Amino acid sequence: MNENENNNNVNPNENAFQKKGQTNQNPNFMNENNNQQDFNPLSQFTSQFTNSPLTNIGLKYGENVWETGKHIMGSHFDRSGNALRFYFDLDSAYVIGKLKRIFYPWGSKNWKRSVASGMGEKVSPRNDINAPDLYIPLMSFITYILIISLFYGINSTFSPELFGKLSLSGLITTLMEILIYKFLFYLMSTDIKLPWLDFLAYTGYKFTGILLPSIIGIIFGKRVYLVVLIITSIPVGYFLTCALESQSIINSDIIVSTGSG
Repeated sequence: MNENENNNNVNPNENAFQKKGQTNQNPNFMNENNNQQDFNPLSQFTSQFTNSPLTNIGLKYGENVWETGKHIMGSHFDRSGNALRFYFDLDSAYVIGKLKRIFYPWGSKNWKRSVASGMGEKVSPRNDINAPDLYIPLMSFITYILIISLFYGINSTFSPELFGKLSLSGLITTLMEILIYKFLFYLMSTDIKLPWLDFLAYTGYKFTGILLPSIIGIIFGKRVYLVVLIITSIPVGYFLTCALESQSIINSDIIVSTGSG
């Protein structure tokens, strides 16, 4: 009992002093932790990197390269945009006249491209029925894809991936035709020197001749489709022959007008 009373009678200030002494055995402990938290190698490296003279020189050089590249690409896309606008510079009268010439080319006698007087530049489709355009081939190509998709839809075999497959196959076929044309012209040593966009336009006219057979084929079947395809291929083939042949007598130095001047 006496021992317990002695333990209970210990001065509480002594216990508090002992606990305080235990926590303060290393008075620099908290300061070291704070210093460790304040030290950040990444922030110091970033500060040194951004303040380095070599970094400023590199950034300045990168800005110059970016501005130069942007100027070059901008001028390139401007020229490409002007060239494309040339092939879409047309009106409804041109579209109607061109379709008549594609499906009944025997009624046309003049196949020569018109040239602006005193400028030596070819005239845009709006003012020249013999000028190739990209509007009719593009619309024909899109319509062809929609018709084929409709055919697959009627047979319950349509899928969204069909648009991509048809587009890719059409582009590959057109590219192969362009290469074949260029190769044949090279073998024949002709004077025909057409831009790629001209070849793209002429090879794209084939989709115009495929539309009617495709529609009839959906209704009446494959045999009727093949018969109508042969019938429509004859005028389209004659049209392409006359249009490309007429290019051999045009001065190869004539440049396509881009409308920029």
